Amino acid sequence: MNYFNEKFGGTDFLYVYTEANNVKNPYVLRQMKKIGDYSRQFDTFGEPSSITDFLTQLNDAMENKNIIPASEQKI
Repeated sequence: MNYFNEKFGGTDFLYVYTEANNVKNPYVLRQMKKIGDYSRQFDTFGEPSSITDFLTQLNDAMENKNIIPASEQKI
């Protein structure tokens, strides 16, 4: 690990966990997506990823809409 710190300035992982009573709630998922999208603005974050990335890609493939589905039924 010292090699990476010396050669590349260090590497660390940052995990952000979201607790919600209903993780299928579209509002909660949209807020999670906003956090991920915000973190992508910064070069210091390598490749942020979230379950919302998967959900938007899946919705794009099934409904041709690259967004979080509007209803819990579609999630």
